[in-house]
Amino acid sequence: MAIAPAELSLDDQRPPLALVRISGNFLFDPTTYIDFESALEAAGVTVAPCPWDQLAIAPPQTKHLTAVEASVRLDAVASAGFGLSRSKMSE
Repeated sequence: MAIAPAELSLDDQRPPLALVRISGNFLFDPTTYIDFESALEAAGVTVAPCPWDQLAIAPPQTKHLTAVEASVRLDAVASAGFGLSRSKMSE
């Protein structure tokens, strides 16, 4: 994820990357860069540099399931796996 102002084009350049740890009591709602910048200035939110060797990646989550489908249509099998209706899977 990169956070930058909209007017900064990242297509023509490769800006240096930094890893930061953000902690505080805030919600993860869709935001703009300005919202993010305001949140960093809010009371109770802290930002600190973090060494790359401390980057924690969550292990992948797996789910085992058994389903009986009347058809081997992809939308039927995928709807069982993802827990969505066939019409949603078709979209």
